[in-house]
Amino acid sequence: MKTKMKEAATPLKKQMRKKADITRERILTAAKRVFAWYPYPAASLRMIGKKGGFNHELIRHHFPSKAALFETIVHDMCENYYQANITFLQGLASMGPEEGFSLYLNRFMEFHYANPEALRIMVINMAISENPEDIPGYRYIPKVLTRTRNTFKGMIPITATAEEVERFLNSFNNLLINYLAADYCQARTLGLKHTGIKYREWVKTTLLEIFLPHLKRLIGSP
Repeated sequence: MKTKMKEAATPLKKQMRKKADITRERILTAAKRVFAWYPYPAASLRMIGKKGGFNHELIRHHFPSKAALFETIVHDMCENYYQANITFLQGLASMGPEEGFSLYLNRFMEFHYANPEALRIMVINMAISENPEDIPGYRYIPKVLTRTRNTFKGMIPITATAEEVERFLNSFNNLLINYLAADYCQARTLGLKHTGIKYREWVKTTLLEIFLPHLKRLIGSP
């Protein structure tokens, strides 16, 4: 009898765990959408619940606080970009700098437009904060930039100094993130739609013109 009860309970527990996982994903999805448009201090759990279509009190069953929820999002966002960046760089070392850089931009932009909230969350919170360290999970951002910089140096043959590589990557990342995360504002100044192909082409062409000569110098290409 006890064995049958255990057998019956096991599927129920699995179902409850599955339901809990789905709910957690719903929370994270709604939270990303809210945090992408409202900085951390302005966003609320009530807003997240409304966006996701669930009672905001449910959030505390999965995350003890708004800070814990936000930190989880920032951590996952940074880890996803780090892992994705490895795939962006794959195969580029065997290409010429122009072909490789063009492909890298295509891969990065495709990933961004499939996950638009990530960079917007970063920019909207970093831009308004006088003390970024006060933002939950901020420490993951400089760490992921260091890790991606090391990945670049490990996968792309370079002849430049570490200081030159750091300057190039910091400048490139800052401008790329600004163009993509603040695309609505940037595109509007150009008279373009931020969701349109013309703006994406403008971003890519501009980045190639600015950074390709410097990339060639870093890798010792004529």
